[in-house]
Amino acid sequence: MDLEIEVMGREVIKPATPSPHNHIQRSLLDMSIPAMYFSTIFLYKSEDLVTASPEVISKKLKSSLSETLSRLYPLAGEIEGVSINCNDKGAVFTEARTNLLLPEFLKTLNVDYLAELRPKIEDGDSPSGWPLLSVGVTFFGSGSGVAVSVNVSHRICGAASLLTLVT
Repeated sequence: MDLEIEVMGREVIKPATPSPHNHIQRSLLDMSIPAMYFSTIFLYKSEDLVTASPEVISKKLKSSLSETLSRLYPLAGEIEGVSINCNDKGAVFTEARTNLLLPEFLKTLNVDYLAELRPKIEDGDSPSGWPLLSVGVTFFGSGSGVAVSVNVSHRICGAASLLTLVT
């Protein structure tokens, strides 16, 4: 089984409302953490999706992300030295698809394949700068399911913060 993923689009999602446009000082602990992304992936069977089309699912995820960025506005900014510039730069949203069926994927679950579901890091992207948050949605073949991946810079967000973000 090969997991071939085709990226359908990549766009920047801005907060629904403007942030205060200030700088937030990072802690010494935050500054000492390695620049890497902290990730989680959620897999949904088609029965859990209430037969929504990929377009409807993507639209709802983008809207939810935009609203979330308004409340957690530092995630839409970028790291500048010892602070986070809350400049509403936004988060990256990637949409992809695979012909593989979700049940097939789960039968032969491979850790390397899980990494393939995460949004790809583009040239110039860095968890020490921007984007601090990226979200990806991958649609499995024949409408069998969806994977939603959330990547956040570990320099701004830990496990507890990630849990707050996704709930």
